[in-house]
Amino acid sequence: MKQQIQQMQLQQLVSALMAKLGDAKPQEVSNTLWACAASGQQLPDHNTQLLFDRLLAVLPDTKPQDFANAVWAVAKLQQRIAPTQLQQLLDAFCAMAYKTRPQDISNVLWAVATMKQQLEKVQLTQLLCVFVARLGDAKPQEVSNTLWAC
Repeated sequence: MKQQIQQMQLQQLVSALMAKLGDAKPQEVSNTLWACAASGQQLPDHNTQLLFDRLLAVLPDTKPQDFANAVWAVAKLQQRIAPTQLQQLLDAFCAMAYKTRPQDISNVLWAVATMKQQLEKVQLTQLLCVFVARLGDAKPQEVSNTLWAC
């Protein structure tokens, strides 16, 4: 059962995380964003921005699922990130497309479409080619989300 925490408690937790953000690993950053989105806890926009700043700072250590979870969370919470940050994340995600799972691609495509943003044509083609190549591993929901996003 999900429990809603009080706004004051959320602020305390977020403040504690922000104080330690310089030490946060990519998975910890994306898990934080994902947890807030999954529980419906809205982060202040400036904190979301700081989390994405950190994710970009540790880009070489970031895995495809970290990208997918972070972008999905922002879309789910209907928050905004700077277009330049989103593009940097998408560039990095596409650069590792060959390592991605269908779920990660589907989540990124869904998030980008939900945020009413667009991938560059080359990025979309690249991600769809990888998705189609791994179609046998894709779940029906991932296929339908990908179709919807395109």
